Amino acid sequence: MEKVAAGISREWYFDRRVAVYTAQSLNPHSLIDWSKAVVESLASWPTNADYIAIHDLSGTGMSLQFLMLTSYNILNPWLTLNSEQHIRDWMAKHPHLNIHLGVVVSGSLSGQITRRRAQTSVLEHERVVSRLFLDRDSALDWTSHLVTS
Repeated sequence: MEKVAAGISREWYFDRRVAVYTAQSLNPHSLIDWSKAVVESLASWPTNADYIAIHDLSGTGMSLQFLMLTSYNILNPWLTLNSEQHIRDWMAKHPHLNIHLGVVVSGSLSGQITRRRAQTSVLEHERVVSRLFLDRDSALDWTSHLVTS
């Protein structure tokens, strides 16, 4: 496990084919640093593999903080406007690749609010596939099928 920002860690699964980011605390600065870590990982991502990530926001209050910091765009893989441009550039450079994002939220009240908000979110790109999960194991199971297909 590596620390990518204050309160944000990253773990790699399936031979570094899946990046799992876990939020333990969030603020505008940590979100910016987290987004920089995503952009850096994309820069060295294999050119023959879809980008697959999990954002684990299941910690107490994390999903609501994330919603507020990202203007309610919980299902978008970009965390900031700056990283959105970098990710869109990566997608343009690699038109044969897609982005898969699993978002883990808790079953608590904040998680329920987040899930309702996510249902009204609209993904702006057909090459981005995002799903919500209530636990990390389910998200990892979903990604395991993506890396073997």
